[in-house]
Amino acid sequence: MTTSKSLPARPSLESLRKQAKSLAREIAAGEAGAIARARVQLPNVKLPLSLRNAQLVLAREYGYAGWQDLTTEVSKRLGHGLEWAASQARRLIHDNDVERLKQAATA
Repeated sequence: MTTSKSLPARPSLESLRKQAKSLAREIAAGEAGAIARARVQLPNVKLPLSLRNAQLVLAREYGYAGWQDLTTEVSKRLGHGLEWAASQARRLIHDNDVERLKQAATA
């Protein structure tokens, strides 16, 4: 069992994106430590990781179910909760993602 990483009080979404990209590159390069990190979080995933799966690994390392949950927490900590929520709702409406829009409305 691994211990979750802790987000800093003022996390940077840009830094988290860079971490995910770096993880994907390290796995593509065959770095054992990066591959082990991915296998802990996604034991059956095919390598190399897509950026989406690298983001999922990172989110889970921070104790979140997925990238969306991690970015939501970052936005809340940065005080962009309402502003961010409105932009996400617009995106979900644009994408006609009714199921996720329902989930967002009840969260």
